[in-house]
Amino acid sequence: GGNRLTELQRNDLVQYIDSLSMGIQSFFPEAGIVMPAEFTLNEYALERLEESTRMKFNADQTTHKVFVVYRNKDNIGRPQVISYDDRIERGNLTRESKLGYVVYMSNKSDPSFYEVGVAVGLEPTYPIVSVRTRSNTGKMDSKLNRQLMSFKGQGSFNDPRSLRRGSKSLQKKLLPMYLTVAEVATMFFAAEREFNEFDSELDSLD
Repeated sequence: GGNRLTELQRNDLVQYIDSLSMGIQSFFPEAGIVMPAEFTLNEYALERLEESTRMKFNADQTTHKVFVVYRNKDNIGRPQVISYDDRIERGNLTRESKLGYVVYMSNKSDPSFYEVGVAVGLEPTYPIVSVRTRSNTGKMDSKLNRQLMSFKGQGSFNDPRSLRRGSKSLQKKLLPMYLTVAEVATMFFAAEREFNEFDSELDSLD
């Protein structure tokens, strides 16, 4: 029935549909390339998290998939997905084009936080770029998501006091998720440095 809509109505409809999404571009509108990677938190990360949050992390809470997001001016559609194992494509990515990270978390004991997307900026602090959540019914609470956006710009790696503004009850729910996302992001950053150093060594042998 889209042909019966005016251009303005179609734009409004597209924006509404996008508002229901938790895709990468809903966090980073400039996303042109996305690279998924999976990491399991090491003992040092778990020690930091347990000390910061006063929580004990189960085995099923230690492995997370992170989506590393890059800008690509040549791509104006859906982001191109490249494999973490594709060394050639990875070698073409630049530090300047990296926008940040997205990790999808879940708190199955809290229906309103059943699925939470946390987007953070770059190292070394990983400030919050955006947070979006939807319930176990798949619905998004626009009021709750507006409240979560009050944390935008806050957050710092391994700093449990870095979420200072916003609802105290939301701080308590978001803090362990945010600190976990920052740990996953820094694990990628460490792997990225090793990858770049290895490539530099290979280049010097040519």
